[in-house]
Amino acid sequence: MKLTKEEATDVVWSCSDDWQEVSNTKEIVDQRRWATTHREIFLHIPTQDTYEFVWDTGSTEMQDEQPFGNEEFYEPTQVWPHLVQTVVYKDKK
Repeated sequence: MKLTKEEATDVVWSCSDDWQEVSNTKEIVDQRRWATTHREIFLHIPTQDTYEFVWDTGSTEMQDEQPFGNEEFYEPTQVWPHLVQTVVYKDKK
């Protein structure tokens, strides 16, 4: 799926009726001096497919960083849920 820069920006800023954030998937994947890279999964409501979006924002209010830079188009990666089990050790208290 190929989106224009404006469409992709609307998705990550929650301004699109065709997309919905998937709970508990937003994370910061890189923190640099001038930019912060975010990763989040969104559900495309018409198709019920899920996509990963990765974008940058300015690390301070002084940076004029646009989410998808100077690119004309953005192509999110389609992703599928996978069950992951984790073992946690606790004391007997």
